[in-house]
Amino acid sequence: MAHQDKARRKPVARTAVVTTIIEGLLNDIAVGTMRPGDRIDELAVAARFGVSRTPVRETINRLIGQGVVTRTSSRGACVVEHPREEIAEMFEAMHEIDVICLTLASKRLRLLSKMQIEAAAAACEAAARAGDVEAYIAANDEFHREIYLAAGNRNIAEIAVALRVRTASFRRLKLTDSRDLETSLSGHDAMMEMLEGDGGPGAIAIVRARMADGFRRVMNSVEI
Repeated sequence: MAHQDKARRKPVARTAVVTTIIEGLLNDIAVGTMRPGDRIDELAVAARFGVSRTPVRETINRLIGQGVVTRTSSRGACVVEHPREEIAEMFEAMHEIDVICLTLASKRLRLLSKMQIEAAAAACEAAARAGDVEAYIAANDEFHREIYLAAGNRNIAEIAVALRVRTASFRRLKLTDSRDLETSLSGHDAMMEMLEGDGGPGAIAIVRARMADGFRRVMNSVEI
């Protein structure tokens, strides 16, 4: 019996380790510590998290599946680089999904969901006031995730989160100083107004305009 319990715990422990490594590497990409084209050093990652190379390799395989990492000709792996056309397509898809989530959430918003979104928005504002870009990025991702959940459709939420993961390194390009953070916050104001209203054409137009502005700032920073 003890042997069986130990056998059952191993997959759970491995999954937890891999999840931790994934979150760490995705955060590195989101905040710009790792940029498109950067090689992933398996030994360095293993040492950083105090694990063997086996869970690191599993992590890399999962990130490849998410479209965040790719194999190199030397059998290594690096953060994915995308041509400008692909970046534009990803942002177009993300913006369309975001509008869908906002529209659904505005019609289904419950008190608890509203409180969680407002809490994430407050965290964004606090980070922006402090000029803390890394904290803002984390709070901003949480803000959007809460909106996706409030939409009440798990399939759409999964697609939305996947697109945010794939665009993380590029979204980071538009957030370099306090002024950028304030600009991003103004987009949150438009989203909150849409959530608290009826999600009509006028509100959607304002949100789309904010998204388009953010996209232009990303593309102006892309060197690919």
